[in-house]
Parts: sequence; structure tokens; C-alpha cells
Amino acid sequence: MSDNLKKDNEFNFITVLDFLNEFKKPIIIVTLVAGLAGFIFSLPFFMPPKFKSTVVLFPATTNSISKAVLSENLGEKTDVLALGQEEEDEQLLQILQSDFITNKIINKYDLMKHYDIDPNGDYPNTKLRKEFDKNINYRRTEYMSVEISVLDEDKNLAASMANDIAALADTARNDVLHARARDVLAIVKQKYDEKQEFINKMVDSLGKIGAIGVPPYSVQGTSSLSQEYIKAVTSGNTKLAAELKQKMELQEKYSPVQKSFLDRIEFENKELSAVRTNYEHAMVDANSTLPATLIINHATPAERKSWPIRSLIIAISMLSTLALSILFFAFLTNIRKYRRSLDLKNAA
Repeated sequence: MSDNLKKDNEFNFITVLDFLNEFKKPIIIVTLVAGLAGFIFSLPFFMPPKFKSTVVLFPATTNSISKAVLSENLGEKTDVLALGQEEEDEQLLQILQSDFITNKIINKYDLMKHYDIDPNGDYPNTKLRKEFDKNINYRRTEYMSVEISVLDEDKNLAASMANDIAALADTARNDVLHARARDVLAIVKQKYDEKQEFINKMVDSLGKIGAIGVPPYSVQGTSSLSQEYIKAVTSGNTKLAAELKQKMELQEKYSPVQKSFLDRIEFENKELSAVRTNYEHAMVDANSTLPATLIINHATPAERKSWPIRSLIIAISMLSTLALSILFFAFLTNIRKYRRSLDLKNAA
């Protein structure tokens, strides 16, 4: 059984060799022609060379500057020098793909004209976006950084676009954070102003009570006035005694009100202190800026073209043509054998 299998394998191998030998000339000619075609059509006249520039950056982990710098709670502090991980990478990729950055780059470099797209033709914006996505790529690297790569026929333009995209990513992220911080600042400021106004009204009320002759509230105030009143009565000073009695009556009437105001003012001042801290933090977040990205490599003009890779184009052209020509001649041989067998059957 094994001998028969061995003979069959030898027979098949010899058959393949005979087949290749029979059609070697046309196969070689077609393959060489394909290689020549690949060489010709990969020339700059047909495929203008494109240069690739890249920027490598890490996203920052810090969103709130105040929490990173001003917070007294160690549990809330964040490391302003820490590099972002997977979550921050995904957020940065979303920012890079935003319409804000895309439209800024398209408008600054007039890419509609640069990519030779007719603005009055069919679907110009769709074509422009397709060309943009083909030449500009964002990806997360294996080192948890983000790479911005730009392909263009102009190597200086490619480097400039890559660096501008990186800068715009920083701007876009900070704009989003600042917009939210300003909203928070407005809310906290309103709360702070309301509390300050409320405290001022209570202080004014205490001032009005004092203006009508009520002595300032004191725990010892009542007993002190009583002792002075007794002394005035004992000494026969009726005028002083009448004045002290009036003060005692006013103090007795307004003392609970004074104490209530003072207690409430003390409570509100404690809350105002906490709101003031939040207000200061919100001011820092709304008006201060930290880089949202940490750039490792800036883009520079490439010295060599990145596309097309002529050797790869020629190799693929030749290999694909070789495979197709072998299949074609194999199919042609089988057709001939089939026709020959039919002719023999008809002759018999």
C-alpha cells in the first residue's frame, strides 16, 4: 500500500515537472512582463511618491489642575507627571478623530484643492474625507502611546500637518475641560455670592438692632447690667437707673434674636469657607492650563519616500501573475485532455 502511494506521489511530481517544463517559456515571459509592468506603473509618473511623518505622544492623566495641585486630601491628589493608560489613549483617539481637528486641518491646508478634488463635483466632502482618512492615521502603539502618521507627496507638508494635529489635540482637550470648568465656576460663584449676601444681611440686621440701643449680645451682659442697675438705685441715681432699666428691657427682648443671628452667622461662615475653597479650585480649573499630551517625538520631514514600495509592488505583481498563469495553463491542459478523451470515445 505504501509502495503504491509512493509511486503515485512520484508520478504526480513528475507530472507537475513535465507540465512546468512544457509551459515554462510562456509562464516565464508572462511573469517577467508582469514584473516589468509593476516597475513601470510604480514610477513617479503613475504613482507619485508619498512621504510619511509621525508624531508619538502620551495622553496626560490630569483632568483637574486644582485637584492635582491644590487639594489637601492625599486621596484626591493626582500625579501631574503620570502618563495615561488605555482609557486615556481611547479618549485621545476619539479627540483626534473629532470634526474639530479634521475641519481645522482641512481648512488650514486647503486639502480640497491639495487633493485635487472638484468642489462642484459629485460628493466632494465624501471624497475629501475618504482621502483624509487614507493619508492620515491614528493608532495606539504597543507601548500605550498614540501615533499620528501623515502621508503626503510634500514631505514638509506631511511633517507640518502631523505636528499641527498633535497641537490641536492638546487644544481640543483643554477647550472641552475649560468649558466644563467655566460652567462649574459659574455655579460655585453663584452659591458663594448667595451665601455672602445672606451673611451680610444678618450682619446688617444685628447692626440695626444695635442702632436702637440694644447692647451687644453677651452671656455675662444681663448680670452685669443688673448689678449696675442695683448700684444706681441704691445710690439714688434715678436717671442712670432709668437708662439701665431701658437697656435691660431691650436686651431681654432682643437677646434671643441676637443669639440666633450670631449662631447662624457662625454656621454660614463655616459653609462659606468651604464654598470659597471650591470657588478657588474652580477658578484654577477654568483659567489655568496644563498640556493634555506629552509629545515624545515631533514630526520631521522624511528623507525617503514611504509609498509606493516599488520592490514590493514588483514582487506581488510577479508572484500573482505566476500563480494565475500556472492555474490558467493547468486549466487549459485539462480542457485539452477532456476534449481528447471525448474524441477517442467518439472514434471508438
